Amino acid sequence: MKYTLNILILIFGSLLHAADNGYAVRLMSDIQNTASIKEFSDDGSAFVDNDNDANEIEEKVGAPLKTFGDFLEKNHMLNNVELRDVLYPNANRMPFETVISGLSECIENEFDMIIIANTAAGGKGINSLPGGQRIKYIRRATPGSGVPLFTRTKEGMILDFNRSGIESGALITQTEMIPMVRNRFGANANNILANSFDKNGNILTSSGRGGNNGILTFSGLFRLDPAKPEFGKGMIHNMYIKYQYTNASRQIVRDSGIAIHGTPVIGNLGRRDSHGCLRIHPDLARVWRDFVYKTHTFKSDQVLNMNTISTLPTEDVKTCQSGYSPGYKVLLMIFDGYQTTQM
Repeated sequence: MKYTLNILILIFGSLLHAADNGYAVRLMSDIQNTASIKEFSDDGSAFVDNDNDANEIEEKVGAPLKTFGDFLEKNHMLNNVELRDVLYPNANRMPFETVISGLSECIENEFDMIIIANTAAGGKGINSLPGGQRIKYIRRATPGSGVPLFTRTKEGMILDFNRSGIESGALITQTEMIPMVRNRFGANANNILANSFDKNGNILTSSGRGGNNGILTFSGLFRLDPAKPEFGKGMIHNMYIKYQYTNASRQIVRDSGIAIHGTPVIGNLGRRDSHGCLRIHPDLARVWRDFVYKTHTFKSDQVLNMNTISTLPTEDVKTCQSGYSPGYKVLLMIFDGYQTTQM
């Protein structure tokens, strides 16, 4: 009842704003002054690409983004390119087959953990690969061991996790995440696990919901960025991707705010709900981040010198001509369903 009342107050507040002729000017000023949206590129584009950005804008305009979007639509302000692109940027979504075309066997050999995130609204996975709104990872138990992570066709197409590889030293998500959660949380672990995983051992996630409420999570191959801080408002125990936005002249204008992070909105895991990020259970996020960033030597900057302004590797990276360094290296693969399975 209290939650419903708060929503009604926010909607009523937004309608009062709409009656104010000066609101549009102040609204644009608020967006431009939002700390995490400092840059508008030359072509007028801007981004609400994570929960921090969205929370900050909601506070400034005094309404949820859905109400904010409705207000813009009603007042024909979505004809303003800058405002429209705050809500509807190009998510650059790609199916699994397109994304893995960039994951050559030599790139696979450079990384010791590969996280696989399917942001499709729903649908089953293929073989042991995850279905919609699900995440899995596979990793080498011994960094640098060269144990194959995937089964491939002769042409290099990934079919499945490599079963023989798992038997000889590769580990998948539930093999070690479930014991880690039990060790950390004891008697509370069963409840955490029940809300973190589906029956097939996939991590439940909420990716970008799109529409007036945010952006759909974009696809590609990304490194993680351990240099970014652990906590952000609304982004608990986060692991950011290393990706930068450019303007029409290919000049870098800002870092992406997309991350894997914990959320208090546990009931919405398993369906699209975020502003671009990959949300998971907050306690699982805590265990996973500690495991990736603190248990191992994490070296990301030198691995293949992957281009941070491209969602798929360039040819020199695909052929592994960009350099190599030892250490615990993590690649995040984000895709939007499978071409061979209707989602």
